Amino acid sequence: MQKKVDTARKSLAQAIKAYNAHMDDIRELENELQEVEKKKAEFEDQVTADSMSQGRSVQLDDAHVKEYHRLKNVAARKSAQYMQEVDSINREQKSDQDRLDNAHRCCCSYLPYLLYAVLACLLPAKTLA
Repeated sequence: MQKKVDTARKSLAQAIKAYNAHMDDIRELENELQEVEKKKAEFEDQVTADSMSQGRSVQLDDAHVKEYHRLKNVAARKSAQYMQEVDSINREQKSDQDRLDNAHRCCCSYLPYLLYAVLACLLPAKTLA
């Protein structure tokens, strides 16, 4: 019976020793976690300060994100509308330029005859021959 009690006491001592070692490890890890969280907070503060000094915000809340997407969609729609208008104006301009070129070709081909006819009316017949 004494042997069982001694064995139980040894087991208890080993369990207490293991428990204390585990508790020491836990305290050490908790201290490391606090250090990491402190450094993380310092880093975030530094990033925020840098961003603010450059005039920009690091994070947007949900309302700002929604407003950003809404404005982005509005800008995309207006841009598409303006691009259509520009294309339409460019087509009209090309059509006008083609008509002008055709008219110019027609007029230029008849211009010598037209000039001769005008001069014939204004000058006596002897001068033109």
